[in-house]
Amino acid sequence: MFQKILRKITALRSNPLALGSFLMMASSVLVNFLNYVFNVFVVRLLGPSNYGVFASLVSLLTVISVPSSALTTSVAKFTAQFKGEGNAGKIGSLFLTLLKFLFVGSLFTSIIFVVFSGLIANFLNISESWPVVLIGLSFLVVLPQTAGVLQGLQAFTFLSFNSIFSAVVKLVAGLGLVYLGLSVNGALMGFILAILLPFLSSLFVLRGYFSRNGASLNWGSFLRYTPFAAAAVLGLTFLTTTDIILVKHYFSSFEAGIYSSLSLVGRVILFFSSPIPVVMFPLIAERHASKKSYHQYLFYSIFLVVLASSAITTFYWLFPQFSISFFFGSKFLAAAPYLGFFGIFITLYSICNVLVSFFLSVHKTKVSYFLLAAASLQGVLIFFFHRSFWEVIGASTTTLALLTLTLLLYLLFDDDFRYRSRLQPREND
Repeated sequence: MFQKILRKITALRSNPLALGSFLMMASSVLVNFLNYVFNVFVVRLLGPSNYGVFASLVSLLTVISVPSSALTTSVAKFTAQFKGEGNAGKIGSLFLTLLKFLFVGSLFTSIIFVVFSGLIANFLNISESWPVVLIGLSFLVVLPQTAGVLQGLQAFTFLSFNSIFSAVVKLVAGLGLVYLGLSVNGALMGFILAILLPFLSSLFVLRGYFSRNGASLNWGSFLRYTPFAAAAVLGLTFLTTTDIILVKHYFSSFEAGIYSSLSLVGRVILFFSSPIPVVMFPLIAERHASKKSYHQYLFYSIFLVVLASSAITTFYWLFPQFSISFFFGSKFLAAAPYLGFFGIFITLYSICNVLVSFFLSVHKTKVSYFLLAAASLQGVLIFFFHRSFWEVIGASTTTLALLTLTLLLYLLFDDDFRYRSRLQPREND
């Protein structure tokens, strides 16, 4: 029995999904501890109303940055494919070409966003437009191709370092500027610096690819994949941000701050579960391109996500008041009754995140239709049912339950997945 357990542990240590997931999860725990320290002190320094402004703007930035996130997914997909082919020249061409075009696109987006900052501030019931202007300027530093290349190369050690570096910058710069009296603007400036400096460090690490431009690329394949990836990322992003934005619109500033704190505590689940599909994605993409078996990585990923998510959700059901007060103090205890239900919502989202990452890694891009339909359904349900937090959370949970069921059925009826599942993994897989 002991030898059998030892063999399993040894096999697990050599499993790239287990190793990468452990590394990313360990860094994620540290990063999100630092992020929580940041948010706890920002909440206490800003108070519920100003924190509601900050959280809604960060959610808005997340939504508007969906094209960047989609490009990260696309770049990771094709980098993993080129890595499997052993073609560093194609990786260099992809990296440098996108670096040039994305800067121009980011500059244009930033200008447009700043021009309409007054209208955005009015919709979110924000008294001044300067915080919205800062969000607009942040697009100048949201250039996603470095993260995508690093993920595709499975450079999880540096990705872990960079995420920790980003959290430290946000903590030190953000809190420092808030403490100096810059309020919401200071917190947003710290947020922007936490994007800019890790991006610059990524450029330094990837500098070797600057001289590898010139290899011919099939841009048609990349451009056909990217819109579907963008739609999928857009759907995923809306599913965790629409509720915050609409609560800020329909409820008072104080209530929006309470809901934002509830969402923040609930997202602890994502801190433990989200690194797993990040690691899974390039592993499956590379194996899919080389005709290898990959289904075992999906099963491992779902198991790990369900295990982590259900454990935290159970804790939230048992100790909701402790969980809320631990992070934000007694001022936010009004969020406690909703925490267990919110945990179910995030658990379902975590499972969907794994399934969507899997489908995108094997070029099943039509999954984006399901995500856009789910995101639309969530928005419509909240539009009609927003008399209380119960209705908002109920709308989100119902949407995610239907999406999870749809994705699982789509997986079970996928012919390629069923064929690959019958393949026996090779010795070096």
